[in-house]
Amino acid sequence: MHYFSFIYLSVLQGDKIAVQGKDFLDTEMVAEAISKAQNLTRECVKKKYKCC
Repeated sequence: MHYFSFIYLSVLQGDKIAVQGKDFLDTEMVAEAISKAQNLTRECVKKKYKCC
């Protein structure tokens, strides 16, 4: 889960390689896992990247 969160954060910052990684993970992960990882990412951003 955390791996996806870090990839997603990189995508949000415009990292083109991270976009490829995210696209791959999207095809390999089930929808529930993607949703959970996205929620972790949102929480990380809200906490200003502390205790992620």
